Amino acid sequence: MLVLTKFLTWLVSPLAIAMVLGLLAWLQAYRGRRRRAILWLVLSAVWILVWSSPLFFIWFGGTLEREYPPLTAEETPAAQTPEQEAKGMDDDEFYVILNDIIKQKK
Repeated sequence: MLVLTKFLTWLVSPLAIAMVLGLLAWLQAYRGRRRRAILWLVLSAVWILVWSSPLFFIWFGGTLEREYPPLTAEETPAAQTPEQEAKGMDDDEFYVILNDIIKQKK
């Protein structure tokens, strides 16, 4: 199931879509339909050029990040390790337990 999920996620990426369009161009050329093959190949190239252009990236990235304004360092929450968040411990308690575990292993 995980492999299928990763494959489907990759399949909707711009690079995968361009590769599928290129495959369609190759199939059309193989079948003797040169004009359709050229059309699919040009469409694939335009697709890659649009998605790799900085102007499109700035526009698309701006629409994604518009809802999340930048924060100052004081506004960001203090980061904790995943172990601390899972157990609900503060820094001192976490390091005391960690030192006890290290001493037990010696």
